[in-house]
Amino acid sequence: MWLQVNPILSLCHSLLTRIFIDFSQQASLLIMDITAMLVLALIMFSSFPCSLYGKSHELKLSDDLVNMDFDNITGNIFVGGKNVLLKLSPSLVVLNRISTGPELDYINCPVGECDGQEANNTNKVLLIYYHNRTKRSLVTCGSIKHGQCQLRNIDSLKIESRKNSVVSNSPLPAVAIIAPVQQKRALFVGTSWDDKYNKDGLAVMRKLSVSTRNIDGKNSFELSANAPFDGYSFLQFTDGDFNYRVKYIYGFSSGNFNYFVTVQETAESFAKRSDPKMLKSFIARICQQDISYKFYVELPLECKSRGRSFNIAQSGYLTKPGGWYYKFSSLQASDDVLVVTFFESTTGWEVGPSQNSVICLYPVKEINKAMASDQQKCVNGTYEKLGLRLGLPWLAGGNEACSNKVSSDVIEQ
Repeated sequence: MWLQVNPILSLCHSLLTRIFIDFSQQASLLIMDITAMLVLALIMFSSFPCSLYGKSHELKLSDDLVNMDFDNITGNIFVGGKNVLLKLSPSLVVLNRISTGPELDYINCPVGECDGQEANNTNKVLLIYYHNRTKRSLVTCGSIKHGQCQLRNIDSLKIESRKNSVVSNSPLPAVAIIAPVQQKRALFVGTSWDDKYNKDGLAVMRKLSVSTRNIDGKNSFELSANAPFDGYSFLQFTDGDFNYRVKYIYGFSSGNFNYFVTVQETAESFAKRSDPKMLKSFIARICQQDISYKFYVELPLECKSRGRSFNIAQSGYLTKPGGWYYKFSSLQASDDVLVVTFFESTTGWEVGPSQNSVICLYPVKEINKAMASDQQKCVNGTYEKLGLRLGLPWLAGGNEACSNKVSSDVIEQ
């Protein structure tokens, strides 16, 4: 069933601002009451030719599994979970298996500054880094040592380099993307930090919500320097001792931009210090060449069906508009389409999915058009004339007025 839905898009632009517009005439979104993870799994497997996998096998495991990624060259599958990392053949034969925990951890202090204790290591990031046509590495991040990340040999799975305190040991997920920046490639990381990081010995730690990190050489996972005098590339969501929490759901690259699908607190809830917090799903955009994050953009996504709002994103996937969707839309076969599954909740993301779920399809080019239009209206004074108060109060400089910007601050894809 096709529905012309009204996802309320709240847009922030180069000056880190937010407004609401009606996006209903710019994109048709397909909504289906269906099991979200099953559909996304089918989409993922449809990206690989059946001949690559041959005869199917059943793999029985007792491990708690969290993340997986596919090798586009060999078809091998990498799976990360609680205390385990697996390499599987296309037909699900175990090619390699290593233990990643339990290990000595420092839960209540920076690494090495108190007595450690043994803790489980749950995988938070897993992706393949394609150095070139022949060389590949496996990027993994776990929960121990405040989110240690490793660069691993793709065959032996042995660690070649590592860095502590990248993705935190919060039970919330983290997301990472490898994308171009200044004629090289870097790792863009989005992660959430618990309230405990504002207390006691952990308060001294720098809590980076979004960061750009080196992926090559001896300085893997170190922060990328954005200029000789500008420091490093990151965003920190915080306000004194109040921790602005973000749950990162999915990350992807499209064109010249990187995107994160998130669930986070609304501006109104943040301003009022609401308890419980009012949450909404967002898509955040970063220009790959904007290493200072001056053009950071947030776009709240809302999916409605039969008068009900499904406000919590659960999973996401980037695909092409093939088959029936391509035939019945204005999209080209090469266009990117973001698929997001949602559930409804009034009590936050901790409760988990409700009985009803929906799927929305967002053409990426339509999202970018809406963002560019909003940026232009901001800098030409349209929104200030309407008396709209804009801003991202949890970011430094997030309340900068439109009048302080000029049209050259608008970036289009």
